[in-house]
Amino acid sequence: MNQTSKQYYSRIKRLKREADKLYQQVCLKLSPLSMASGQKAEVTHHFCPKSLSNALRYDILNGITLTNREHFLHHSRFDPVIYEQMTKNKSAEWFATIKATRDQPTRFTLEYLQATIDVLKKCQE
Repeated sequence: MNQTSKQYYSRIKRLKREADKLYQQVCLKLSPLSMASGQKAEVTHHFCPKSLSNALRYDILNGITLTNREHFLHHSRFDPVIYEQMTKNKSAEWFATIKATRDQPTRFTLEYLQATIDVLKKCQE
């Protein structure tokens, strides 16, 4: 890999980190209470994991706000109670939207990530 490629991927990595942080902040601002318990939310869980969908990685609809404990229980034990609680108010239309968006091809280019960051910043205002 040449120096130009290294610089490009370094910038991609930096923009992804910035967008990830903004995504967490925006989701918590829009939904400050846990979708599972109604307690103060501390983290945003990706309903469709980041590893499965670039298209949903920064999609606010894919964000499920939880407490740190709920998030830990979901990931460590895949606690069905937490899963049921965090999806109980989600409609069939929401599930269909997530499913339809999940497989959309999305490449993380500098332009895409910067546009995503700009949108997330506007959501913070």
